[in-house]
Amino acid sequence: MKIPMKMRCQFICSIAFFLFIGPTSAIASSTLYERLGGLENIRAIVSQTIDRTATDPQTRAIFEGIRLAPVKESVTMHLCEISGGPCRYDGAPMAKAHSGMGISSKQFNLMDAYLSQSLTDHGVKDADKANLARLLQPLKPEIIEK
Repeated sequence: MKIPMKMRCQFICSIAFFLFIGPTSAIASSTLYERLGGLENIRAIVSQTIDRTATDPQTRAIFEGIRLAPVKESVTMHLCEISGGPCRYDGAPMAKAHSGMGISSKQFNLMDAYLSQSLTDHGVKDADKANLARLLQPLKPEIIEK
């Protein structure tokens, strides 16, 4: 049985649409949360970042006397929420949460470098790291005190 030319063309067009446009649409419609690897990957990224920051001689004073587990959970919820995930950050506003900590621009930048490395270590692509950085950068003035 010979398939009419019009049907062959429709079939080929459908395959082309699926192969070339379908996957691109799926990638474009995924959230940053999904591209970060979801809640468990975000939790691992935050834990690694805070562990590094809390033990670095340049930043560890910020964490003295602070229980790390609640901080990790709060930061995890914040990143989850701002990246489009299902979480709700119910912590204090950034300025209030960091008030009195005396975080310098140099310390902030070091924490940012640790976050970037943790994202890389957990398989996050550079474009998604940049997207997250754009979301976090406006918070810098609320966190830095000196």
